[in-house]
Amino acid sequence: MKFSLRCNAAVVFCFVQATALQAQSAAVPPPMLLPGSRALEVKHLTAQTQSMRVLVRAGSGDTTEREWSLMTRSDRVIDAPAGQIAHTFAYAPPRTIRDSLVVQRAGLAPVFERLDLGASLITLRYEGNRVLGTVQRGDSTQEVERNYSHDVFAFNQLESLVRSLNYKAGVSLVVPLFSEQDLKLEYDTLAVVARESSHGRDAWRVRFSDAVVVSDYLIDASTRRVLAQETRQRASGVRFRYEIVVGQ
Repeated sequence: MKFSLRCNAAVVFCFVQATALQAQSAAVPPPMLLPGSRALEVKHLTAQTQSMRVLVRAGSGDTTEREWSLMTRSDRVIDAPAGQIAHTFAYAPPRTIRDSLVVQRAGLAPVFERLDLGASLITLRYEGNRVLGTVQRGDSTQEVERNYSHDVFAFNQLESLVRSLNYKAGVSLVVPLFSEQDLKLEYDTLAVVARESSHGRDAWRVRFSDAVVVSDYLIDASTRRVLAQETRQRASGVRFRYEIVVGQ
C-alpha cells in the first residue's frame, strides 16, 4: 500500500511538473527583432519599383470589391552616404499619402522619414533608440521627441522587414515599430506561416499582427518581391487586397 501511494504521488508530481513546464514554455514571448540584427536578409534590397492595385470590401459579409487606389513602392540605393537605401510609397489620387524613408541597408536601421498625409506633414529623424522630428498641420508645428530603452524600426518600413526575414515556418518575432501617425511605439508580431504555391510560384506566407489589423503577405521565395497582400481591420472586418499590376 505504501509503495502504491508513493508511486501515485510520484506520478502526480511528474504530471504537475510537466504541466508547469508547459505553462512556462507557453508564457515565453517570441524573441524581439531589432535594427542591426544578423537575422535580417537584405541582399535582395536593390533598386526596384512595384505598383499594386488596392481593392476594398466591406466587413459585413459582402464579397463585392471596389477600387480604392493604386499604390506604388520604390527602392533606390543611395550612393552618398554609402550603405543607405531609400524606400518610398505613394497612393494615387484621390488618396493623398506619400512616404519617403531612408534606412541603413545593412540591418535596416531607420535614419530619416518624411510622411505627407495632405492635411499634415510628419518629418522624423531616427537615432537608434531616439526619435526626433516635427508634425506640421497648417500653421501649427508640433515638436516630437521620444526616447526608448532599445533601438526601433519605423512602422512604414514594415514591407521591407517582411521581405527580409529568415524564412522558416513557425518563426515568430516581436517587432518594435514607431507609429508615425500616433507618435507611439508599438510591439507588434511578424510570423512566418508556411511555404506555399501562388500562381505557380514558390512563396512564403508571412503574417503581421497588431491591435488594429492583421495582414497576410505572399512573398516570392526566390526574388522576395511581394506577390500579394491582404489586410483585415479587426474591429470592422473591412479588407484591403493588394494585387500586382499586370505586366510587372
